[in-house]
Amino acid sequence: MSSLGNETAVAPPIAAASRHFAAFISYSHDDEAIARWLQGKLETYRLPRGLRPSGSADVGQPMGRDGDRLGAIFRDREDFAAATSLSDAIRQALADSQALIVLCSPAARASAWVNAEIELFRQVHPDRPVLAAIVDGEPDEAMPAALLADGREPLAADLRKVGDGRRVGLLKIVAALWSLPLGALIDRDSRRRLRTVIAVTVAGVIAMASMATMTAFAIQSRNDAQRQRAEAEGLVEYMLTDLRTRLRGVGSLSVMSAVNDRALDYYRNQGDLDALPDDSLERRARVLQAMGEDEMRRDRLDVAQERVQAAFASTEALMRRDPSNPDRVFAHAQSEFWMGELARRQGDEAEGARRMRNYAVLAGRLRAIDPDHVRALREVGYANGNLCSLAVRSPEPVVSNNCAIALEAMREVRALRTEDPQAQVDLINRLTWHGEYEHRAGRIERANGAWAEALTLSRQLVERNPGNRDSLDMLVAVLLTSSKFRLESDPAESRQQLAEAESIINDLSRFDPSNERWRRLRKDVAELRSR
Repeated sequence: MSSLGNETAVAPPIAAASRHFAAFISYSHDDEAIARWLQGKLETYRLPRGLRPSGSADVGQPMGRDGDRLGAIFRDREDFAAATSLSDAIRQALADSQALIVLCSPAARASAWVNAEIELFRQVHPDRPVLAAIVDGEPDEAMPAALLADGREPLAADLRKVGDGRRVGLLKIVAALWSLPLGALIDRDSRRRLRTVIAVTVAGVIAMASMATMTAFAIQSRNDAQRQRAEAEGLVEYMLTDLRTRLRGVGSLSVMSAVNDRALDYYRNQGDLDALPDDSLERRARVLQAMGEDEMRRDRLDVAQERVQAAFASTEALMRRDPSNPDRVFAHAQSEFWMGELARRQGDEAEGARRMRNYAVLAGRLRAIDPDHVRALREVGYANGNLCSLAVRSPEPVVSNNCAIALEAMREVRALRTEDPQAQVDLINRLTWHGEYEHRAGRIERANGAWAEALTLSRQLVERNPGNRDSLDMLVAVLLTSSKFRLESDPAESRQQLAEAESIINDLSRFDPSNERWRRLRKDVAELRSR
């Protein structure tokens, strides 16, 4: 946090020997750690090939930038630790900066100095960008008042885990500072990181092989291997989490399978689970859970079982080490879910129901101890939604209130995360099941209302990103459910919905004939059409 004293903010004089900065970071003292991290990342980030300027001294290139790097980023405690007059130093740095980055948090909102820096920068540079980066709290409690003055809406990155995360948030800021399309930067950055993972993994193998013969350098080699393992694990996790989400969106199951196999080869050599550090064990569990989900989509249940059971062993070990840690509870809750889902797919409904009840217990515990309200609320919605699905499938009368609890939880998550596509997907899923629940209870009008809302939200997802095959998959599932239950009450509407579902699923199946889920959906549509 910088200090402007009690003087009135005026346009600063420009010193003859002033430096030039790509950006000025304004922050509260409480957020100093993340300010230091952001400064380091921005100053060392290099633009991927294809997005770099044609030369390091292009005409018109903004002051402070150095070829494919942004150049110096001003953070007052770092850059003017020995200044004789901090107020003068701040004014001069603001005058010499091409952009202002405001780290937004409740502490920043309460800081008079942060607000003063924003006002002064806008006074000196009314045409230069002011970027907001949320580091703590919700936007309405984190944005300093000066950011929103005159109804302005600053471009915001969300560095929190529940938002963009640090990686994507950093790329948003870089894209804004370079005036680049965010999508292009993410694509180029992803390709660069994929190339890096191969190089890092090979380097790790070479280093480990060398350790067997270089006994004189055993300690140094061990340290190098540990560092390389952490880098390799981080890059492998990126391939199977962030990259995996992008691949699923385009329906590339075959590519995902190849990535899965490469990552599994790495984790098979990890050795005794109890000897692994917590962060390695947690990464391993997340990757194996992702692999298990992908194999279930391909209907390779024997392979999925190997992945899911290995993930369960990892999260169980984590829970033994620290049973009150919310991250450990969350990780093991995911394992219980996937064990239950696998049992259900294998035809063992009793075991599936038992695992889903275990999952619900862990979700309740997470809600009691997790400071991340949205993550815990989502888990409550998922867990109760699974119990709702079991109750709806049961031949017994439906008396459970899990359906209503799950739907209410997902509505609350959507209200808190209006721009999060996953929040919309989760709400669609719960509305679809809630429609079945209401239909079984004889409340046909309520059921039709739930399916109508689910269809509206599904179409919105497809319209927003027509090429995302996950969204098209969701639309087919909602159309199929709605048409099945409307078959007798409204056969004309049922036929229309089935025709739309058939057209979409045929296109998806042609794109990837190996996708077992799409084959099943296509078969279900055809069977219902024949009725």
